[in-house]
Amino acid sequence: MIHSTAIIHQNAQVDQSVTVWSNAVICADVVIFPDCVIGSNAYIGKGSFLGRGVHIQHGVFLPNNSRIGNFAFLGPLAVFTDDRHPRSGNKQYRAEPPIVEDNASIGAGVVVLPGVRIGKGAVVGAGAVVVHDVEPYETVVGCPAETIKIKEAV
Repeated sequence: MIHSTAIIHQNAQVDQSVTVWSNAVICADVVIFPDCVIGSNAYIGKGSFLGRGVHIQHGVFLPNNSRIGNFAFLGPLAVFTDDRHPRSGNKQYRAEPPIVEDNASIGAGVVVLPGVRIGKGAVVGAGAVVVHDVEPYETVVGCPAETIKIKEAV
């Protein structure tokens, strides 16, 4: 199902099983594998790749050439960046898009800085600002995001 107000560039490859909600924008050369959900007002930058079963919630921003692994979850209003020195007309600009590995879960309102890799199965708590890579199966929270230990069930 693709909402009538969604904008999908003609060069994007979107599997027919993908759901795209209102006002979402999918730019040129994006590849989206089966069973994904793209929330309302989400922006998927040019050349990005979304694996199978990805869920992107309302208002997520992904810059060009982002890589999102299978079954990743990106919570509402999560923002991913790719420019370490954002300035208008910066001739030194070098894109460093994010990488989110398989089964990672990103909470609501998270900000991920340029070049950060979120490891397989990692969890990023709501509102975190992620300034460094997150190791596989690690849980991080806060500003800046820091690792927390999860108490095991007894």
